[in-house]
Amino acid sequence: MATAGAVVDRLLRRLASSDARRLELPSSKFDDVAHVGRTMSRLQDVLGSLERLYFKMPAEAQDWMRDIKQIAYDMEDLLDEFEDPCGIVRSPKSGSWIARAKSLCSAIPFLMHHSGEQMMKVLRRKLDLSVKDSVMYSLMQPCLCDHKPSSKEPVFDGTATIGRDNDKEIIKTLLLKNDGDNLTIIPIVGLAGLGKTTLARLIFYDQAGEGWNFDLRIWIDLSRRKFDLNEIASGIISRVNQTEEIIISEVTANDQTRNNLHSIKKHLREFLHDKRCLIVLDGLFSTDENQLAELKDMLGGKRMCIKIIVTTSCETTAELLHTIPPYKLGPLSEADCWKIFSQSAFDNGDGNTNLIEIGKQIVKECEGLPAVAYSLGSLVRNKDEGAWLWASGKEIWELGSTFSDRVEVLAPFGEMYYDMPSALKLCFSYLSIFPRGSIIDKEKLIQQWVALDMVGSKHGTLPTNVQGEMYIEELLSIYFLQIQDMPSASRSTMALQVHSMVHAFAKYVAGNDLIILDGGNLSISPSAEKISYNYVLAMNDTGQTTSLKELLTKARAVSFKNSSASKLRADAFSKLNHLRVLDLASCHIVELPGSICYLKHLRYLDCSGSKIRAVLDQMSSLQKLEVLDLSESSLEELPAFVGSYQKLTYLNLQGCDKLQNLPPTLGDLKRLQYLNLSHCPGVSNKVLEYLCGLHKLRTLDLSGFTELQQFPHLFADLTNLEDLNLSGCSRLEILPESFGKLVSLRFLNLSGCSELHQLPESIIGLVNLQYLNLAQVLLELPNYLSKLERLHTLDITGYRLPVSSDAAAAFSSIIQNMPNLKLLLTDDSNIENYTSQHIQWSTNLGKQSFQIRNIVKTGESLYAPEGANLMPMQTFLYPTNLQEVNLHEEINEGTQDVYADDSINDSKEIIEVEDSFASSGGHASFCPDSSAGESSKLAGWNAIFNPRTSSSHGPAVSTLLYPRSKDEILESVNVKAFTFNELKMATRNFSPQTMLGEGSLGATYKGWIDETTLAPAKEGTGMVVAVKKLNENAYYMDHQEWLAKVKYIAQLSHPRLVKIIGYCLEDEQRLLVYEFMSCGSLDDHLFRSRFETLPWNTRMKIALGTAEGLKFLHSQDAEIILPDFKATNVLLDANYDAKISHFGLVKHGWIRDESHVSKRAVSRYTLPEYVTTGTMYSTSFLAQSS
Repeated sequence: MATAGAVVDRLLRRLASSDARRLELPSSKFDDVAHVGRTMSRLQDVLGSLERLYFKMPAEAQDWMRDIKQIAYDMEDLLDEFEDPCGIVRSPKSGSWIARAKSLCSAIPFLMHHSGEQMMKVLRRKLDLSVKDSVMYSLMQPCLCDHKPSSKEPVFDGTATIGRDNDKEIIKTLLLKNDGDNLTIIPIVGLAGLGKTTLARLIFYDQAGEGWNFDLRIWIDLSRRKFDLNEIASGIISRVNQTEEIIISEVTANDQTRNNLHSIKKHLREFLHDKRCLIVLDGLFSTDENQLAELKDMLGGKRMCIKIIVTTSCETTAELLHTIPPYKLGPLSEADCWKIFSQSAFDNGDGNTNLIEIGKQIVKECEGLPAVAYSLGSLVRNKDEGAWLWASGKEIWELGSTFSDRVEVLAPFGEMYYDMPSALKLCFSYLSIFPRGSIIDKEKLIQQWVALDMVGSKHGTLPTNVQGEMYIEELLSIYFLQIQDMPSASRSTMALQVHSMVHAFAKYVAGNDLIILDGGNLSISPSAEKISYNYVLAMNDTGQTTSLKELLTKARAVSFKNSSASKLRADAFSKLNHLRVLDLASCHIVELPGSICYLKHLRYLDCSGSKIRAVLDQMSSLQKLEVLDLSESSLEELPAFVGSYQKLTYLNLQGCDKLQNLPPTLGDLKRLQYLNLSHCPGVSNKVLEYLCGLHKLRTLDLSGFTELQQFPHLFADLTNLEDLNLSGCSRLEILPESFGKLVSLRFLNLSGCSELHQLPESIIGLVNLQYLNLAQVLLELPNYLSKLERLHTLDITGYRLPVSSDAAAAFSSIIQNMPNLKLLLTDDSNIENYTSQHIQWSTNLGKQSFQIRNIVKTGESLYAPEGANLMPMQTFLYPTNLQEVNLHEEINEGTQDVYADDSINDSKEIIEVEDSFASSGGHASFCPDSSAGESSKLAGWNAIFNPRTSSSHGPAVSTLLYPRSKDEILESVNVKAFTFNELKMATRNFSPQTMLGEGSLGATYKGWIDETTLAPAKEGTGMVVAVKKLNENAYYMDHQEWLAKVKYIAQLSHPRLVKIIGYCLEDEQRLLVYEFMSCGSLDDHLFRSRFETLPWNTRMKIALGTAEGLKFLHSQDAEIILPDFKATNVLLDANYDAKISHFGLVKHGWIRDESHVSKRAVSRYTLPEYVTTGTMYSTSFLAQSS
């Protein structure tokens, strides 16, 4: 139940979403919804700060937080009803239920919200009463909330430390091995509770050993603190000398000095000069690469010998900070855990025989974590034998809240949890629904998070699956999740497992959110009061459970595990009106109950591995379904109404060997992104015709599709396809020439296509292909294969090197001319003689497919020695020369329109050119004749247009065909029309690692372009740019107006304006490319604690620069007013020079009398004269700015 703040945060995110804003509610109901939103927003920070103390609070305080959380859940349920007011389901004998629903809704609209309106008022009253509750005010008293860590350093007794002597010697050896380095950093990393701090103290206080002598030993405690370079530096300085007060007064005499990192660095290096130091940074946590790079820079220097031990529970921190490989700390043996337990549980470590036997059973639950062993010993200390027996039979998460002394058994995990973002807290607590020790499919876990609205960026600009991937990485980084090796080499997704102690903590956090039904009965007794459970785990269900229905009416997720029932009760789902996730994987049921029609909010349905033979007609009402998994089931027919699932993005029919054909309505699933039809022998080749219209499809698995002989011509229309698996298509004879139009394809598996004897030359059009599997394909590798310049992994298992020297030389030429090839999989050991040194080759084919894919995606090494520090390989190779530019032009020639019309005369306005852009979806490219010289081709590639110098000779190409330097680019008044694929390459496919930030208009990514050609460049080379990917709410104008606006603002040139370098306008994709401002926004420096406070002189410099920019915008040269100007509009370069940004997304020409500001552009504060007259003047704006 310590997730109240996270649930409230999710509710507020939903209220701010575009779906909520589109709701048409009566004014009274709208006021109630807005009131709840405002009240919850005020409570948000209160709940966030109190969650850290939840398990230490009195019962009435916990009840108060639980009430707030339940109100938030109830509000979400009401929003569901408001979005789907009719809620009409189809009965088995009814007809045209959709038509009757629409008829009813239009005929009696007041019935739609009648009951909801009453419930809304009840919720509002309950919330108002809760806010006025005196419990809330008592919670905010300083005595509860202010827990300052003691400044007194504890006395350390190294002789009492058990089981870590070997670890100590290894780390000391590693530190001394690099004794010649000025700076050596070794992180000790591992799961919370393993004793990393204890091990660091053991090393810190150790005086023995040759070379283990230091002038200074400095311990900095960073646990429970935000990462702050100033504090770290000041803390080190204060410990350098015994006269701490003098040092501090000299170094931090005033605010300007104290907050000037450069000054503190200088002092720090002076104090550490010519000294040999051992520094421990205990509990360091940061995933900010720039922050950690600055820390390394601050502690490094000439004529110093600094040895640093960092303790952290975050693998990412360790990887970013180390200079020698991180030391991953393992668990203690059960014998060592027993020693720790007995020291804590018994006086002098001695106990009676009965208690010793019981204690050893308790210790088995410790999983090698010394902190847990010590806490469990303290928990049962001085307790009678009955208490010991009771403790031995309980799960660990139940123990801490039972005994009166409130020992926090799972406290080591608490700090990691409370520092998580609120959405990640929800995702973590949801792990409690999986039985302990179970294997979790990564993709399915993310899909369930998405279905439960647990993931999603604040403004909706980051795809939910990407957000889910980031959360998985976060949990892996802190060891809350672990990757499991599975025996199946064909496994295409990652298998995860939750550490036993972490699982116990997840159940501890979930509290009354989770109910476990074992054989239909509660595994724990419910509270006397009514509790609405949100997650239900049904273990060993027999299908006859009749009780507890009232407890489950609010359930959002139900998971059946080890169910032996062949059928569920007909009314099993009749009360689960708010269910979003239903997991029936591997159950023995042969038919779903008719009551499934009541699950109108169901988004995720997993029946994989079940005995289900048919999809019931009642399931046609599941119109919100997003994920449907029927793989490895006994399904015989897929009904036509599946095509009505307009929100379906994932459909898995893998291994349905009894399935006969598929309905043509499959082609109606326009949102479908994933389709798996592998090993469905009864499905005919005709299904491919249905798929050609699924333009959003990203993953298609047709492996084992033995009916497939050739592809329909329209298959090339699937231009968003990224992953195509044709493995085992044994009758496939030819790939069409149009195959090269699948420009987004990254993974192509042709293994086992034994009749495929040739690859079409158009395969060079797969410019993003990174993985190609040709295992057991009997063909000669064509020379043009070397043109796949982004290919990372090539599998040629079964290929035998020709005997002739010419053929071998040709093979060698092909392989060595692939500049980005890093991994070659083969079963022919002779291949090694014909590969380059930069290519790894392997005959070990035991890697699972998801592991190979991860290697491709991350660019990591397949095999690395233990502890090796390998440089990550580039995921993409970007265009760096004219030849690749021309190749890219040829590939895209079929999808881009050519504008080189000399017939445009002087009388035509520039807007006509813009019209021609809009008619092509907003994407213009200027492709000169192939016989033109290099400079002309580069001009065409750049597609640079100048709206002020348009002439009668078509779109105006600047006389400066391509700027030669960054300065020339920023001074140019031209703007480049980028393709969407170019910006994908420049930003590493909009990777989360390149994301700079996210706002209400969209997300901004860091990218790299070539200074000469403006083509995408390799990461770290060329010119750094900022690419803003606008969301659908960021603009309200059509293509023509938007393009005209971009061109207007692009020609505004001033040193105090952020320069727009280019744009992208393809279909609904709108992106802007800006110059990169390395020091972020003024808002960051004023309001974000991770940034150092700006000195007064710098503030004045920024203010003056901002004023200069505003003066220009208000002048007749620009005529632009920013009605909502704020600190986020001011960006800072490396010299802290201010430049104004985001002025291009508002209307220009607002200064003149006849110009009026669009109300959409005004927010937060509106000038009174604009409200009354509808006119805004530059003089009016001065008042707002001041």
